[in-house]
Amino acid sequence: IDVGGGGSPRGSGTPDPLLVVLLLVAFALRVAAAAALPNVAHPDEIFQTLEPARRLWTGDGIVTWEWIVGIRSWVFPSVLAAIMRAAGLISSDPAFVRAVVAGVLSAASLVVVVVGWGIGERTGGRSTAMLVAGLAVVWPELVHFGPKALNEVVAAHVLILAAWGASGETGPSPRRPELSTRRLLAVGFGLAFALGLRFQLAPAVAGIAW
Repeated sequence: IDVGGGGSPRGSGTPDPLLVVLLLVAFALRVAAAAALPNVAHPDEIFQTLEPARRLWTGDGIVTWEWIVGIRSWVFPSVLAAIMRAAGLISSDPAFVRAVVAGVLSAASLVVVVVGWGIGERTGGRSTAMLVAGLAVVWPELVHFGPKALNEVVAAHVLILAAWGASGETGPSPRRPELSTRRLLAVGFGLAFALGLRFQLAPAVAGIAW
């Protein structure tokens, strides 16, 4: 996504300094929320993502019926397991590993701020971009769920990015924008990834693909 801004003296692809500040604030808020208010938003956060990931990492863990009958995707737990394994090279302290996971997920959740900035800038210029991205920075649900290891949260982030990628690059979004092959592949991968994480998003994925 080009977040440099139309007519900006910055080179193409160079982010606006204010966007960088907003991203840093958003990241700090999400990490602080995870550290200051540790909680489990839903049992799935443990039994469908973190626990399977820990089992991939250590070989030990609780196996729920979803994994026995095979209705869950291993993609997200595999990614989390890789993060855990990398964090474990520094320290095997569970608190540290969880903090690293929350930090990575918080960073991934910043895609909402970036897309908000892009949509705002496209539709109303820099001032609108500041408003939309600023709301995404401080919106309570986005701050609370950003660090959460929930399939639906990550799937929503991926879907938002794919939808933005499919909407065209300049001006008001046309009904059927002309996209490059590379962009089409990226959008297709994003839609497939979101669907694999959360099959309930199928109607939204179909709508974007159409």
